[in-house]
Amino acid sequence: MTDKKVLSVDECARMLSLSRNAAYRGARTGAIPSIRVGKRILIPVAALEKMLEGAGLAPAPLENQLLAVAEVAKRLQVSQETVRRYIWEGRLKASALPGGYYRIEERALRAMMHLPKRCPQCRKRRRDTLVPDREREA
Repeated sequence: MTDKKVLSVDECARMLSLSRNAAYRGARTGAIPSIRVGKRILIPVAALEKMLEGAGLAPAPLENQLLAVAEVAKRLQVSQETVRRYIWEGRLKASALPGGYYRIEERALRAMMHLPKRCPQCRKRRRDTLVPDREREA
């Protein structure tokens, strides 16, 4: 992950692809493990790795493994709302972060991209309901 033992909140925000405010809010609420030294808030790397492992995410390297909803939407060429729907429906595994943000593991995205877009039963029902143009004209 990194050679440092602690990260600043800004460094943690960059690693998790969060906004600076969301990272501070997470540290303040306890969603991101943190320690306070004077006025500084520091994030212990070991505690952050442990938190991510508990969420089912691999700890290293974060920059390459966690993707924001916007990045996933761009890769899939769909809207961000569609990506959120995939997450809510369980079609795409994601971790919820403070502030309503989601991070998607790159492995989960690759796995989803290899799945059929719809289940076979849905496709079958859709074909049954479609009426060919030739029959419509008659």
